[in-house]
Amino acid sequence: MSEQQQVKALRIYTASRVRHSDRWVLARAAGFPVCATWINEAGPGQTEDMGELWQRCIAESSGADALILYRQDGEPLKGALVEAGAALGAGRPVFAVGFDGEDDLRTFSFLNHPLVKRCAGLEEAFTLAGAVTRESVPADEEYAQSAYVGDAFRGYYADAAQEGPQKA
Repeated sequence: MSEQQQVKALRIYTASRVRHSDRWVLARAAGFPVCATWINEAGPGQTEDMGELWQRCIAESSGADALILYRQDGEPLKGALVEAGAALGAGRPVFAVGFDGEDDLRTFSFLNHPLVKRCAGLEEAFTLAGAVTRESVPADEEYAQSAYVGDAFRGYYADAAQEGPQKA
């Protein structure tokens, strides 16, 4: 592999209410490249230093290849909106799930940002996040074996190597 073609593991940050942390732990266990570490300490009293947690959340959300912003049934978001803003500020795409109400485009005006895509569900969000970010990531055997790419994405990237990059 040439010096210009560096292998980079795909990283998808997940932002939501804390009560959804188990969903992201399961997604990561299934092989999805979830890089958010807040999900490992989402229980009451598990975070020792909230200042350090927020520094980490901002660094991870702005450094990820894409961010999935998730909410259910119109639930309010607080910290997840900060994380989405950090991702947008770093030029990262945000895939928003649960923002399909008629008033959402007015209430959440950031949904109009060109890097934000509203998705019908998590399957679409994870698929688009992988499709958008794989354009800048070599789809080769070394990458397919990297730490962040589990079984769920190995076939996806093998197909990409044969077909070439695709736009979302």
